[in-house]
Amino acid sequence: MMFRTLHKADLDTFRPNVFSTTEGVEHVFDENKYNQYVLIDDENPEKEGETLAIICFQETEPRIWGGFMLISRVFTKRHARALKAFIDIKAKELNAEQLWTLSERHPILSKWHEILGMQKIGENVVNNTECDMWSRQWV
Repeated sequence: MMFRTLHKADLDTFRPNVFSTTEGVEHVFDENKYNQYVLIDDENPEKEGETLAIICFQETEPRIWGGFMLISRVFTKRHARALKAFIDIKAKELNAEQLWTLSERHPILSKWHEILGMQKIGENVVNNTECDMWSRQWV
């Protein structure tokens, strides 16, 4: 596994899980407003170069970062632990106090956010979909 800056071609090897889609966020990949990273499978010869996760975030207030993660259908707990460590590294580099995200309300997504060390901090409705707001803090 390796993390690196996202390249547009990474979208071609991304096979999203049922909760992740690039629909509605395509514009992000053409903007420089977001920090954009990918987790790439470089260990499995059959799937070398496959995009396992797309991570995008931007500073919404001083030291507060908001963003989203798109996860592939082959993402595992091992990948989640690596993603959690990557988020910690980036938070330290950016001197972040908080990273927040909004996701569809679903027990499976709640479990994944908890594995990433996030806590539910609120609820919202976006496009008629019930969502939970999740946060990770470093203070």
